Amino acid sequence: MRLVLEPQLLRGAVLAEQGAFGEAAACLREGLSGRPGAIRLRPYGLARLAEALARQGEHGAALMAVREGLEEQERTGQRRWEPELRRLEGIALFGLNRIEESQAP
Repeated sequence: MRLVLEPQLLRGAVLAEQGAFGEAAACLREGLSGRPGAIRLRPYGLARLAEALARQGEHGAALMAVREGLEEQERTGQRRWEPELRRLEGIALFGLNRIEESQAP
């Protein structure tokens, strides 16, 4: 089996780690709209996008990315990124001042 990795997902993740959150979000969005082979890593890309958005203070958009990632995992049955998506969901909810909801298990 050949693993196809969308380079823009990796580039976006690296840019986010360097603090270039706006550019990271743009790269991640581009990577998520890229070739169909990257679909296996869609939850990973959505998690990285949510993190970049949350770090920019765009908590509503981050929450939307997280929820999309969780839905994708539910649809495919692959839950590799669920803990990270749940962590980012809590951060986004906290940023939206939905404190009680962010602390729910």
